[in-house]
Amino acid sequence: LESDAGAALAAEDALRERGGGTLNAKCKLRLFDTEKEPRLILYRDPSYWCPYCAKLSMQLEEKRIPYKIEMVPMRSYGI
Repeated sequence: LESDAGAALAAEDALRERGGGTLNAKCKLRLFDTEKEPRLILYRDPSYWCPYCAKLSMQLEEKRIPYKIEMVPMRSYGI
């Protein structure tokens, strides 16, 4: 079904793919107000359990530093 809420969610997903929008688990790129390729790559676990990754991600968001997110399998979690 097409609805206003569905259209808004699709627009938000499209914005996230371009590096904008709000942060969520599907984000792979955060550009903020720049169009340049980010120089920083954050390698993090797919489950978002790593507290160090979470702290770094919060700092990057607060300071609006562009970064790319790459998921790395972490076998220590039993996944």
